[in-house]
Amino acid sequence: MTTLSFAVVGALVALNVSLRDIGVAALAVAAGLLHGIVNGATMAPAGASALALCGATTAIFCLTAILSAEVTALPAGWPRIVVRVVGSWIAAAGLLMLGWLMRSGA
Repeated sequence: MTTLSFAVVGALVALNVSLRDIGVAALAVAAGLLHGIVNGATMAPAGASALALCGATTAIFCLTAILSAEVTALPAGWPRIVVRVVGSWIAAAGLLMLGWLMRSGA
């Protein structure tokens, strides 16, 4: 699921989808929860505490919110084109990772 979220966010950036503030917040919360749960499942056997899980969730939430805010503040023109190109590469990397997961799981 985390690989899928990686590809979806890259595709949203590449397609230059404009989200409302609530959409960005919902995306950040969903990514934070998803990655926090996955990280928590792998951190629990290592003896990490609930505080470490909350820290990982908060870090993903803050990273998503800050990057979204930075991109929306970019001026029109080349900076936005560069961000869209980077988003397409992120989406492509996510699809490649999904393909590898499907191949190794078969």
